Amino acid sequence: MATVRKHRRHWCADFRDAHGFRRIEKPAGQFETATLERLAAQALLAKRVTEVSRNQYLPTTKRPTFSQVCTRFLESKTAIKPSTARGYAALLACYLDPWFGK
Repeated sequence: MATVRKHRRHWCADFRDAHGFRRIEKPAGQFETATLERLAAQALLAKRVTEVSRNQYLPTTKRPTFSQVCTRFLESKTAIKPSTARGYAALLACYLDPWFGK
């Protein structure tokens, strides 16, 4: 069921995509009044429902894979010794990446 509702103090389009995943999307931009924001959310909802029905909807954000999160983790560790960084990389490559996969 698609609807326009308040989510975290903003009017948002709440709908399900072709795979059944729930999507909550806020209209882009700044709005002077809540009524204008609600109208923009209604227009966005109509657009998204049409895209979903035509099978053309692509979500704007995708979740990163576990490998991408591991890479970001290793890149964020800048204040550690090189041997510690190698140890972290080995643990990720030998145990965690094979276990969790993509």
